[in-house]
Amino acid sequence: MKRLKRYIIHALVLIILHVFYFNSSWSLGGENELMNILNLVETKIIDNNQEYQNNFILINTAYNRQLATIQLKDGTLGSVAITNRKTLARTFSLLDSLGGEHRYVLCDIQFDVQSPMDSALESNLVALNASIFPDNTYGVETGGLNNVFSSINVAPAGYISYNGGVSKIELFNAKSSRNTLPLKMYEDLSGKQYVYDDYLTFGEGSLILKYIFPRYYIDNSDCEAKALSIGAFNDLLEFGGFEFYESSVKNKVIVIGNTIDDRHYTSLGFLPGPIVLYNTFLSIENGYHKVHWIWFAFAFVSFISLFYLSHFWDLIQKDRQKKGKVFLLFSELLTLSLAVAVISFFSSFIFSVHVTIIPVIVYVESAKLIRNYLNHDIL
Repeated sequence: MKRLKRYIIHALVLIILHVFYFNSSWSLGGENELMNILNLVETKIIDNNQEYQNNFILINTAYNRQLATIQLKDGTLGSVAITNRKTLARTFSLLDSLGGEHRYVLCDIQFDVQSPMDSALESNLVALNASIFPDNTYGVETGGLNNVFSSINVAPAGYISYNGGVSKIELFNAKSSRNTLPLKMYEDLSGKQYVYDDYLTFGEGSLILKYIFPRYYIDNSDCEAKALSIGAFNDLLEFGGFEFYESSVKNKVIVIGNTIDDRHYTSLGFLPGPIVLYNTFLSIENGYHKVHWIWFAFAFVSFISLFYLSHFWDLIQKDRQKKGKVFLLFSELLTLSLAVAVISFFSSFIFSVHVTIIPVIVYVESAKLIRNYLNHDIL
């Protein structure tokens, strides 16, 4: 009974540590790579749903640029390449004139530099329904996007980097006290609203996370197969008319952005920024932003089982000679690793929640070593 009480306390500590990890922006070294592998298995092998590939259109703006004049820090004038505002205005005008029955427009383009076409573009943006744009400036006072177009739907992108690549995506930006773009897009489409508390946020019978590891339902092969230049897309809308719109655009998510220069390293290699954001939205739509209360019961039982497994190996080591203990220790670590990997897999598959692997193993073994060091009974 004493052993069970200890294991219950350890299980509760592990759950509390997981809750802290879920709601923090940082990632663990090797753990990040392991979770990326599990993400890959989930999204490309188990949940390889063709609907994900068929439900969006990818529009590439990399080859439609224009020069805009900006004022440099030293007060002189310079030039910078921006997405062609006239071409964008045409895109949004055509979408609106053909009925505006797309599911959503995710336009990953920063409008932080003014151009002569801004007034025409803004009128088309305002008329366009169900759309969102990134805002990484965290407020009007910074002279960013909101100063150019004040009446469009914007939200911070929410990237969290690790070793030069995308690790987690934040869903709530504390700097601006706003929900980030993928979650705001989900709110617009689902009709739900998420208001985050300072520490833990609960709703829908779940813990609502502030950060998630996005799953990658759309990869580079999908991007290569789906990408259209914005000019070609405009021509198809104009000359294909309602027939093209009804068959290829209606009720689909339109993802617009620079798929050549705006790329981020992920577990699937380099992916365009707009696709990282879209994958994050799909992750939220599949429930990866929530930890249901049933998961806590699952984790509680699973963690207690891990301590009993560790205890079982201790009993075996007691009966063995010293020369065999190295092999037994290796076998124990391998068994624990496999057990935690299985728990993490089923946790992710059933509850959409990853159980960290390396920290759990380290905690179980450290607890055992500390107790043995203090000359108590085997943990």
